[in-house]
Amino acid sequence: MQVRNNYDKEIFNGDIGYIEKIDMMERKLTIRFDEREAEYDASELDELVLAYATPVHKAQGAEYPIVVMPILMTHFAMLQRNLLYTGVTRARKALVLIGQRKAIGYCVRNGTAGQRNTLLAQRLAGQVVPDAAPAYGNAAGSRRYICFDVETPNSRNDRMSAIGVCVIEAGSIRETFFSYVNPEERFDRFNTELTGISAETVADAPTFPEVWEKLKPMFESGTPVAHNAPFDLGVLRRCLQDYHIAWRNQVSYLCTVRIGRAELPGTSHRLNDMCRHYQIELDHHQADSDSHACAEILLRYMRDGIQVNRYRQIFRMR
Repeated sequence: MQVRNNYDKEIFNGDIGYIEKIDMMERKLTIRFDEREAEYDASELDELVLAYATPVHKAQGAEYPIVVMPILMTHFAMLQRNLLYTGVTRARKALVLIGQRKAIGYCVRNGTAGQRNTLLAQRLAGQVVPDAAPAYGNAAGSRRYICFDVETPNSRNDRMSAIGVCVIEAGSIRETFFSYVNPEERFDRFNTELTGISAETVADAPTFPEVWEKLKPMFESGTPVAHNAPFDLGVLRRCLQDYHIAWRNQVSYLCTVRIGRAELPGTSHRLNDMCRHYQIELDHHQADSDSHACAEILLRYMRDGIQVNRYRQIFRMR
């Protein structure tokens, strides 16, 4: 496969050919592209790679007798209708789609393409483009808190089976969210007995990439908060990594356990004990109830005059 446009040979990026001749003495290679041949010397071989497979964008403008195209939910960031159309229309005689019906359906429904913020126009105009500072939330994020809790299907803690979110803004809970999540992994008996969530419970639930579409704007609107936050953030990080979803390199977060240990020494900071202390209703190990309890605990801290933002920490997401 040619990987760079070569206007002298009229061979272009994505063109596929077959090796016809190797001349070891002259150190030259002859390749047939369709009905014509092109000769390469040793200095030009970096323009060629073995054509095991090609991405859709490189195949644009080309056609192939048979196209085999894998489409999986793990390719979530690339599940776009325009890319599916481009890939499908590269096939001249036969097309084979391999993967999940759900992923193909998502492609068909997803007519939006991600916006590219390259600042190319400004750079070409000679305008100074300052380096962007790392973002940990929007400007109002320091007063908007995204309290969340996740449940997991097994001891690996790399997927979630449910997530609950409570959004605090201006000193009160303004928004809530809950969803079961199909982890596409096995359930351990211990986790099912602890949470009441089984494979049957989440059989028709959305997968993490589908839920993340709703979660992402929430998490980007404020400061993530959880009770024992490193655990919940760790599960979120593993989910993003396993589904190849690019997000932030790091986030600023609050942990209600850490705040409590610093401000209320000598007290048990387990969630059920804190709820008993503050008389907060709790249905433990249910993500919606646990996230609500976390939000209520944070509000109690703030109403007691605790400067919670002093306890911000950084969690690396990659």
